[in-house]
Amino acid sequence: MNVWTLRVFILVISLAVVATSAGPADAQVPVTLQAAVSSALSQHPSVAVAQQALAVAQANLAEARAGRNIQLALVAGTSYGNSSDTTTVGPTATSSSVKVSASLELLNLQARYQIRQAEAAVSSAEASLAQARQSAALTAAQAYFSVLRAQAVVATRQAAVAQAEAQVRQAEAQVRAGIAARADVLQAQAARAAAQVDLIAARNQVETSFTGLRASMGLRLTDSVSVAAPAAPPVLAQSREQALAGASDRPEVVRAHADVAAAQAGLALAEVQAGPLLAVTTSSAYDVWKDPPTTNAVVWSIGATVTYSLFDGGLARAAVAAARANLANAQAKEALALQTAQVDALTAWVSLQDAMARVDATRASEAAATEALRAAEGRYQAGAGTIVEVLTARTALQSASLSRIQAEFDVQSAVLQLRYSIGRPVVGGN
Repeated sequence: MNVWTLRVFILVISLAVVATSAGPADAQVPVTLQAAVSSALSQHPSVAVAQQALAVAQANLAEARAGRNIQLALVAGTSYGNSSDTTTVGPTATSSSVKVSASLELLNLQARYQIRQAEAAVSSAEASLAQARQSAALTAAQAYFSVLRAQAVVATRQAAVAQAEAQVRQAEAQVRAGIAARADVLQAQAARAAAQVDLIAARNQVETSFTGLRASMGLRLTDSVSVAAPAAPPVLAQSREQALAGASDRPEVVRAHADVAAAQAGLALAEVQAGPLLAVTTSSAYDVWKDPPTTNAVVWSIGATVTYSLFDGGLARAAVAAARANLANAQAKEALALQTAQVDALTAWVSLQDAMARVDATRASEAAATEALRAAEGRYQAGAGTIVEVLTARTALQSASLSRIQAEFDVQSAVLQLRYSIGRPVVGGN
């Protein structure tokens, strides 16, 4: 009996431990705004593509710089043969050697401008990565707030359905009391059906918004995600002039500036290649071992070469013209990128001012619509009003509530867009 009691006790304790440990693991932790953005930055394919492009540019720069460094080589070889002149043939012999050679380019203008091109390409790739990160963060943050807005609309639609059901019950009571016509019940039922349809559409919009959030976070579309309502992004104390000035910090503008630097280096390289090419190189070799031995174990030299194409069919001139046109194109794109960034920054700033003003107006409108509905319901209950008046007031309240929700989330969206437009971190940072 004691043994069975002990076994049952152990079994109960074991089940309790398993249940306790499984509970927190199975519970889904809501995703925060920062977590959604972090997931997008680490998993979104566009960021990975930009990272690989930067790695390629950095490797190309390392390759270009390597040519200006000292080059060391170990050379070992052996040969077997004879020598002869016009009258005699020498004996056959074997010669072997092991030597270390070193060389260094002292002057090469062509390599100098190739390095500048590679450096500009790295700067451009870095700006492209920053742009990809900013775009991924903005998309994820906006998708996050889209989910919250859709959920807020669902809550409003659910309240509307509950109010419509209460209105049906009230109309039926009024009919039973003999102070309302049967048509009031039919109108209330029609309004309830319309509210239920709106609720279904709102719930579908939540699912659509979650799909966009999963995609922006780089998750599988079948992954389960829930969100936690965060504090609104801090509103930037920016004037119109500050917003315009901040547009120059956009990654797109920085990349365009780097592209101009690359085009300038390309033009300089084309001009150098069109003229005499001067290269100065020094080299040295040391015989570590040689058989048969010689007295000169160390050999060094310094040399200069000048290369000039006497006729290339106009190739060099065409290359210079193409490089000059490429520079003009890059400069035009830089001006366009700055102008576009300034327009975006100003538009985002105006949108933020508009949204903040609409928040106060829509809240006042919602409060007034609430009072109007309360008055209409009171008159209807007292038999002094019509159900059409009640339904109209309820529709006005729904419209005011949805406008208030839209305005509040428009503020958050405008803050995100403004931070993006002036090159600030979309979430976090100053």
